[in-house]
Amino acid sequence: MVLSRNPILKEVLHMHYVGVDLHKEQSWFYVSDSKGTRLISKSIPNSEDTLNAIFEKIPKPFELAVESTNNWYFFVDKAEKYAEKVHLANSFELKAFAKRNKKTDKIDARLIADVLRKGYLPEVAIAPKETREIRELLRYRASIVRERTFNINKLKNLLAKLGNDQTYDCTTNKALKLIEKLEYPAIYQTVIDGYIERIRFLTEMF
Repeated sequence: MVLSRNPILKEVLHMHYVGVDLHKEQSWFYVSDSKGTRLISKSIPNSEDTLNAIFEKIPKPFELAVESTNNWYFFVDKAEKYAEKVHLANSFELKAFAKRNKKTDKIDARLIADVLRKGYLPEVAIAPKETREIRELLRYRASIVRERTFNINKLKNLLAKLGNDQTYDCTTNKALKLIEKLEYPAIYQTVIDGYIERIRFLTEMF
């Protein structure tokens, strides 16, 4: 009886566990109590109203785990407003557990809730919102650099096919203007103009 009056133990005994199989438009929620008894198992749309409604319905307190899919940002931000703690499951390591079961959204959600409750959920860190924003900006810039490099290489390859100098530094407007002054057959001119226009556009986005 002394143990039952321990506030930490009491919280653990009354904790609920939520596993979510998150998809683009729908998510399957599986909710269990501290003994593993199913309380909720249902699929809902990922709309603002339906998510708020189910988070209100889940017995408190609860911990929640969701797999680290591409669209976890918005879901974790919302879940953190309701849950005692939110966990981001490592998708790759979670597959080791999933192999033991037939794969369905319902079973995936139950599996996540189960391993969370038992304490061996494979996790990845949830980066703060500010860190995520910086990362997205860096990824965006890197994608622009890759696309510009791709167009520069295509332009140089075409110049080489036409027997022209392809050693220009096409990251500079000066070099692009020199290329524009050269004469090319009409069809090639259209392609070269397109590459140059794209390179200039991407350069201005840096």
